[in-house]
Amino acid sequence: MQWTLGTFVWTALLFFFWFAVIWMFIAVFADILKRDMSGWVKAGWITLIVLVPFLGALIYLIAVPRASNA
Repeated sequence: MQWTLGTFVWTALLFFFWFAVIWMFIAVFADILKRDMSGWVKAGWITLIVLVPFLGALIYLIAVPRASNA
């Protein structure tokens, strides 16, 4: 395979996209596990995110209010 500037840029974009996606899923899973919710609610959110990854994470980020740091 010949590495041209175009293939290098495309590969770099794909690498950073997948890195961001994996980082987002880790952050969402960590947030689900540290929140004060019942076990069934946590299991439901994790099941939704596993079955429908992008839509589940988006719904979680919109539906769950931010935790106050006070």
